[in-house]
Amino acid sequence: DTNLEYIKNIRKSVKKDKLILQQKTVQQPIDPEDCLISTEENPFPTVEARRQRSYLEEEGITGRHVDLFRNENGIIDAQDSDKNLPEFPYNGGFCDAPVVLYEDIPQIKPPLYKYIAGLDDYKQEESSGDSVGSITIYNRETGRIAAIYNARPDPHKKFHKNCHYLLELFNAECFMENEDMGLKEYLDKLHLTDKYLVKGIDFLADIGMQGNSKRKYGWHPTPKNKSFLLGILKNNLTEEIELDDGSTMLGITAIEDVGILDEILTFKKGQNVDRITSFMTVLGYDYYLTANYITPDIPKEIKENQK
Repeated sequence: DTNLEYIKNIRKSVKKDKLILQQKTVQQPIDPEDCLISTEENPFPTVEARRQRSYLEEEGITGRHVDLFRNENGIIDAQDSDKNLPEFPYNGGFCDAPVVLYEDIPQIKPPLYKYIAGLDDYKQEESSGDSVGSITIYNRETGRIAAIYNARPDPHKKFHKNCHYLLELFNAECFMENEDMGLKEYLDKLHLTDKYLVKGIDFLADIGMQGNSKRKYGWHPTPKNKSFLLGILKNNLTEEIELDDGSTMLGITAIEDVGILDEILTFKKGQNVDRITSFMTVLGYDYYLTANYITPDIPKEIKENQK
Protein backbone atom coordinates (compact mmCIF):
# COMPACT_ATOMS: atom_id res chain seq x y z
CA ASP A 1 0.00 0.00 0.00
CA THR A 2 2.87 2.36 0.79
CA ASN A 3 4.49 1.77 -2.62
CA LEU A 4 1.18 2.25 -4.41
CA GLU A 5 0.58 5.53 -2.61
CA TYR A 6 4.12 6.63 -3.46
CA ILE A 7 3.57 5.97 -7.19
CA LYS A 8 0.21 7.76 -7.16
CA ASN A 9 1.81 10.80 -5.50
CA ILE A 10 4.49 10.91 -8.19
CA ARG A 11 1.87 10.83 -10.93
CA LYS A 12 -0.11 13.54 -9.19
CA SER A 13 2.95 15.79 -8.97
CA VAL A 14 3.59 15.62 -12.74
CA LYS A 15 -0.01 15.46 -13.98
CA LYS A 16 0.27 18.86 -15.73
CA ASP A 17 3.08 17.54 -17.97
CA LYS A 18 1.42 14.79 -20.00
CA LEU A 19 4.68 13.52 -21.54
CA ILE A 20 6.38 13.07 -18.16
CA LEU A 21 3.20 11.50 -16.76
CA GLN A 22 3.21 8.96 -19.58
CA GLN A 23 6.88 8.19 -18.96
CA LYS A 24 6.33 7.70 -15.24
CA THR A 25 3.32 5.49 -15.93
CA VAL A 26 5.37 3.17 -18.16
CA GLN A 27 8.34 3.13 -15.76
CA GLN A 28 6.24 2.45 -12.66
CA PRO A 29 3.09 0.61 -13.85
CA ILE A 30 0.14 -0.04 -11.56
CA ASP A 31 -2.00 -1.78 -14.17
CA PRO A 32 -0.68 -4.25 -16.82
CA GLU A 33 -2.04 -1.93 -19.55
CA ASP A 34 0.30 0.80 -18.28
CA CYS A 35 3.19 -1.14 -19.82
CA LEU A 36 1.64 -0.87 -23.29
CA ILE A 37 1.60 2.92 -23.40
CA SER A 38 3.94 4.40 -25.99
CA THR A 39 5.33 7.90 -25.48
CA GLU A 40 7.45 8.06 -28.63
CA GLU A 41 6.38 11.07 -30.71
CA ASN A 42 2.91 10.98 -29.20
CA PRO A 43 1.76 14.39 -27.93
CA PHE A 44 -1.63 13.16 -26.78
CA PRO A 45 -2.84 12.00 -23.32
CA THR A 46 -2.60 8.27 -24.03
CA VAL A 47 -3.21 7.22 -20.42
CA GLU A 48 -6.60 8.90 -20.43
CA ALA A 49 -7.30 7.77 -24.00
CA ARG A 50 -6.83 4.12 -23.00
CA ARG A 51 -9.10 4.56 -20.00
CA GLN A 52 -11.76 6.24 -22.12
CA ARG A 53 -11.57 3.44 -24.67
CA SER A 54 -12.01 0.82 -21.94
CA TYR A 55 -14.93 2.78 -20.53
CA LEU A 56 -16.70 2.85 -23.91
CA GLU A 57 -16.25 -0.90 -24.31
CA GLU A 58 -17.42 -1.68 -20.78
CA GLU A 59 -20.51 0.53 -21.12
CA GLY A 60 -21.29 -0.65 -24.65
CA ILE A 61 -21.19 2.87 -26.08
CA THR A 62 -20.95 2.43 -29.84
CA GLY A 63 -23.29 5.02 -31.30
CA ARG A 64 -26.08 4.09 -33.68
CA HIS A 65 -24.88 2.49 -36.93
CA VAL A 66 -27.10 3.53 -39.84
CA ASP A 67 -27.45 3.72 -43.60
CA LEU A 68 -28.71 7.05 -44.90
CA PHE A 69 -31.22 7.34 -47.74
CA ARG A 70 -33.62 9.85 -49.25
CA ASN A 71 -37.23 8.70 -48.80
CA GLU A 72 -40.17 9.09 -51.15
CA ASN A 73 -40.85 12.58 -49.75
CA GLY A 74 -37.33 13.71 -50.58
CA ILE A 75 -36.34 13.76 -46.89
CA ILE A 76 -33.10 12.14 -45.72
CA ASP A 77 -33.75 9.33 -43.27
CA ALA A 78 -31.77 6.60 -41.51
CA GLN A 79 -32.22 2.89 -40.97
CA ASP A 80 -30.19 0.62 -38.72
CA SER A 81 -27.24 -1.01 -40.48
CA ASP A 82 -25.38 -4.27 -39.94
CA LYS A 83 -22.38 -3.20 -42.02
CA ASN A 84 -18.94 -3.43 -40.44
CA LEU A 85 -16.74 -0.47 -39.59
CA PRO A 86 -13.30 -0.29 -41.25
CA GLU A 87 -10.69 -2.38 -39.46
CA PHE A 88 -7.90 -0.59 -37.64
CA PRO A 89 -5.27 -0.31 -38.95
CA TYR A 90 -6.81 -0.27 -42.41
CA ASN A 91 -4.98 -2.52 -44.88
CA GLY A 92 -6.76 -1.60 -48.10
CA GLY A 93 -9.75 -2.90 -49.99
CA PHE A 94 -13.16 -1.35 -50.45
CA CYS A 95 -15.24 -0.86 -47.31
CA ASP A 96 -18.90 0.15 -47.48
CA ALA A 97 -19.27 1.10 -43.81
CA PRO A 98 -22.19 2.63 -41.90
CA VAL A 99 -22.58 6.17 -40.64
CA VAL A 100 -22.29 6.33 -36.84
CA LEU A 101 -24.69 8.68 -35.06
CA TYR A 102 -23.92 9.88 -31.54
CA GLU A 103 -26.93 12.22 -31.56
CA ASP A 104 -30.43 11.79 -32.90
CA ILE A 105 -31.07 13.23 -36.33
CA PRO A 106 -32.43 16.79 -35.91
CA GLN A 107 -36.18 16.97 -36.44
CA ILE A 108 -36.01 20.74 -37.05
CA LYS A 109 -33.40 22.22 -39.35
CA PRO A 110 -30.56 23.32 -37.02
CA PRO A 111 -29.30 26.91 -37.16
CA LEU A 112 -26.18 27.45 -39.23
CA TYR A 113 -22.95 27.09 -37.23
CA LYS A 114 -24.46 24.89 -34.54
CA TYR A 115 -23.03 21.89 -36.38
CA ILE A 116 -19.91 21.98 -38.53
CA ALA A 117 -17.99 19.30 -40.40
CA GLY A 118 -14.37 18.33 -40.99
CA LEU A 119 -13.39 16.13 -43.94
CA ASP A 120 -10.36 14.03 -44.87
CA ASP A 121 -11.02 12.46 -48.29
CA TYR A 122 -8.85 9.96 -50.18
CA LYS A 123 -7.38 10.23 -53.64
CA GLN A 124 -7.52 6.87 -55.37
CA GLU A 125 -10.52 5.07 -56.77
CA GLU A 126 -8.56 1.82 -56.43
CA SER A 127 -8.92 -0.33 -53.33
CA SER A 128 -5.18 -0.66 -52.72
CA GLY A 129 -4.73 2.52 -50.67
CA ASP A 130 -4.45 2.39 -46.88
CA SER A 131 -6.73 5.41 -46.32
CA VAL A 132 -10.43 5.68 -45.62
CA GLY A 133 -12.50 8.77 -46.13
CA SER A 134 -13.48 10.41 -42.86
CA ILE A 135 -16.03 13.12 -42.12
CA THR A 136 -16.80 14.33 -38.59
CA ILE A 137 -19.94 16.28 -37.66
CA TYR A 138 -19.28 18.38 -34.54
CA ASN A 139 -21.81 20.00 -32.21
CA ARG A 140 -20.35 23.36 -31.16
CA GLU A 141 -22.86 23.78 -28.33
CA THR A 142 -21.98 20.51 -26.58
CA GLY A 143 -18.38 20.21 -27.72
CA ARG A 144 -19.04 16.64 -28.82
CA ILE A 145 -19.08 14.61 -32.03
CA ALA A 146 -22.63 14.28 -33.35
CA ALA A 147 -21.83 11.85 -36.17
CA ILE A 148 -18.87 10.31 -37.95
CA TYR A 149 -18.51 8.42 -41.22
CA ASN A 150 -15.35 6.45 -42.04
CA ALA A 151 -15.50 4.38 -45.23
CA ARG A 152 -14.04 3.58 -48.64
CA PRO A 153 -17.00 2.40 -50.73
CA ASP A 154 -17.04 1.49 -54.39
CA PRO A 155 -17.69 3.77 -56.23
CA HIS A 156 -16.07 6.79 -54.60
CA LYS A 157 -19.15 8.97 -55.24
CA LYS A 158 -21.08 6.88 -52.69
CA PHE A 159 -18.79 8.29 -50.00
CA HIS A 160 -19.48 11.81 -51.26
CA LYS A 161 -23.23 11.18 -51.35
CA ASN A 162 -23.23 10.16 -47.67
CA CYS A 163 -21.14 13.23 -46.84
CA HIS A 164 -23.75 15.36 -48.63
CA TYR A 165 -26.57 13.68 -46.69
CA LEU A 166 -24.83 14.40 -43.38
CA LEU A 167 -24.22 18.03 -44.28
CA GLU A 168 -27.87 18.43 -45.25
CA LEU A 169 -29.19 16.65 -42.13
CA PHE A 170 -27.17 18.79 -39.73
CA ASN A 171 -27.16 21.97 -41.86
CA ALA A 172 -23.38 21.95 -41.52
CA GLU A 173 -20.66 23.66 -43.51
CA CYS A 174 -17.69 21.43 -44.29
CA PHE A 175 -14.03 22.40 -43.84
CA MET A 176 -11.55 20.07 -45.54
CA GLU A 177 -8.02 19.46 -46.73
CA ASN A 178 -7.81 21.03 -50.16
CA GLU A 179 -5.61 18.40 -51.81
CA ASP A 180 -8.53 16.04 -52.40
CA MET A 181 -11.40 17.86 -54.09
CA GLY A 182 -13.70 14.94 -54.86
CA LEU A 183 -16.50 16.25 -52.65
CA LYS A 184 -16.28 19.65 -54.35
CA GLU A 185 -16.64 18.01 -57.76
CA TYR A 186 -19.65 16.06 -56.49
CA LEU A 187 -21.31 19.18 -55.03
CA ASP A 188 -20.46 21.21 -58.15
CA LYS A 189 -22.81 18.99 -60.15
CA LEU A 190 -25.60 19.71 -57.67
CA HIS A 191 -24.80 23.45 -57.52
CA LEU A 192 -24.31 23.14 -53.75
CA THR A 193 -20.59 23.86 -53.43
CA ASP A 194 -20.87 27.36 -51.97
CA LYS A 195 -23.62 26.24 -49.62
CA TYR A 196 -21.66 23.47 -47.94
CA LEU A 197 -17.91 24.01 -48.46
CA VAL A 198 -15.87 26.49 -46.40
CA LYS A 199 -13.62 28.90 -48.27
CA GLY A 200 -9.86 28.74 -47.70
CA ILE A 201 -8.56 29.82 -44.27
CA ASP A 202 -4.97 30.78 -43.53
CA PHE A 203 -4.40 29.88 -39.89
CA LEU A 204 -0.86 31.27 -39.88
CA ALA A 205 -2.01 34.73 -40.99
CA ASP A 206 -4.53 36.88 -39.17
CA ILE A 207 -7.14 34.42 -37.89
CA GLY A 208 -9.79 37.00 -38.65
CA MET A 209 -8.95 37.12 -42.36
CA GLN A 210 -9.48 34.51 -45.02
CA GLY A 211 -6.35 33.26 -46.73
CA ASN A 212 -5.20 34.13 -50.21
CA SER A 213 -4.32 30.57 -51.17
CA LYS A 214 -4.61 29.68 -54.84
CA ARG A 215 -7.09 27.03 -53.77
CA LYS A 216 -10.51 28.42 -53.07
CA TYR A 217 -11.69 25.95 -50.43
CA GLY A 218 -10.33 24.26 -47.30
CA TRP A 219 -6.81 24.30 -45.84
CA HIS A 220 -3.51 23.42 -47.45
CA PRO A 221 -1.75 20.50 -45.66
CA THR A 222 1.64 22.12 -45.16
CA PRO A 223 3.77 21.03 -42.16
CA LYS A 224 3.02 24.33 -40.39
CA ASN A 225 -0.73 24.03 -40.88
CA LYS A 226 -0.72 20.40 -39.75
CA SER A 227 1.28 21.36 -36.67
CA PHE A 228 -1.16 24.17 -35.89
CA LEU A 229 -4.20 21.91 -36.14
CA LEU A 230 -2.53 19.14 -34.13
CA GLY A 231 -1.91 21.76 -31.44
CA ILE A 232 -5.62 22.67 -31.41
CA LEU A 233 -6.50 18.97 -31.10
CA LYS A 234 -4.02 18.46 -28.26
CA ASN A 235 -5.43 21.46 -26.38
CA ASN A 236 -8.95 20.13 -26.86
CA LEU A 237 -8.04 16.69 -25.49
CA THR A 238 -6.08 17.98 -22.50
CA GLU A 239 -8.38 20.86 -21.52
CA GLU A 240 -9.69 20.46 -17.98
CA ILE A 241 -13.49 20.65 -17.85
CA GLU A 242 -15.05 21.51 -14.50
CA LEU A 243 -18.09 19.45 -13.55
CA ASP A 244 -21.07 20.49 -11.43
CA ASP A 245 -19.66 18.72 -8.36
CA GLY A 246 -16.40 20.69 -8.54
CA SER A 247 -14.32 17.86 -9.96
CA THR A 248 -12.60 18.06 -13.33
CA MET A 249 -12.13 15.80 -16.33
CA LEU A 250 -10.07 16.08 -19.49
CA GLY A 251 -11.63 16.94 -22.83
CA ILE A 252 -10.72 13.51 -24.19
CA THR A 253 -13.55 12.03 -22.13
CA ALA A 254 -16.00 13.72 -24.53
CA ILE A 255 -14.84 11.40 -27.35
CA GLU A 256 -17.15 8.44 -27.84
CA ASP A 257 -15.59 7.13 -31.06
CA VAL A 258 -13.22 4.17 -30.58
CA GLY A 259 -11.64 4.73 -34.01
CA ILE A 260 -10.38 8.20 -33.05
CA LEU A 261 -9.07 6.87 -29.74
CA ASP A 262 -7.20 4.07 -31.53
CA GLU A 263 -5.46 6.60 -33.77
CA ILE A 264 -4.61 8.74 -30.73
CA LEU A 265 -3.11 5.76 -28.91
CA THR A 266 -0.90 4.72 -31.83
CA PHE A 267 -0.07 8.19 -33.16
CA LYS A 268 3.36 8.81 -34.68
CA LYS A 269 4.53 11.59 -36.97
CA GLY A 270 4.06 10.70 -40.60
CA GLN A 271 1.45 8.05 -39.83
CA ASN A 272 -1.79 7.97 -41.81
CA VAL A 273 -4.49 9.21 -39.40
CA ASP A 274 -7.73 9.80 -41.30
CA ARG A 275 -10.02 10.12 -38.27
CA ILE A 276 -7.65 12.45 -36.42
CA THR A 277 -7.33 14.59 -39.54
CA SER A 278 -11.08 15.06 -39.98
CA PHE A 279 -11.51 15.70 -36.24
CA MET A 280 -8.70 18.25 -35.95
CA THR A 281 -9.97 19.92 -39.14
CA VAL A 282 -13.42 20.49 -37.65
CA LEU A 283 -11.84 21.74 -34.40
CA GLY A 284 -9.75 24.17 -36.46
CA TYR A 285 -12.88 25.53 -38.10
CA ASP A 286 -14.57 25.84 -34.70
CA TYR A 287 -11.50 27.78 -33.51
CA TYR A 288 -11.80 30.12 -36.51
CA LEU A 289 -15.54 30.70 -35.98
CA THR A 290 -15.10 31.33 -32.26
CA ALA A 291 -12.23 33.77 -32.87
CA ASN A 292 -14.51 35.69 -35.23
CA TYR A 293 -17.50 35.64 -32.83
CA ILE A 294 -19.57 33.56 -35.26
CA THR A 295 -22.23 31.68 -33.28
CA PRO A 296 -25.45 29.86 -34.16
CA ASP A 297 -28.52 32.02 -34.68
CA ILE A 298 -31.08 30.02 -32.72
CA PRO A 299 -34.59 30.25 -34.26
CA LYS A 300 -37.40 31.12 -31.88
CA GLU A 301 -39.11 27.72 -32.12
CA ILE A 302 -35.89 25.89 -31.15
CA LYS A 303 -35.38 28.25 -28.19
CA GLU A 304 -38.89 27.43 -26.99
CA ASN A 305 -38.22 23.68 -27.32
CA GLN A 306 -34.98 24.04 -25.37
CA LYS A 307 -36.80 25.87 -22.58
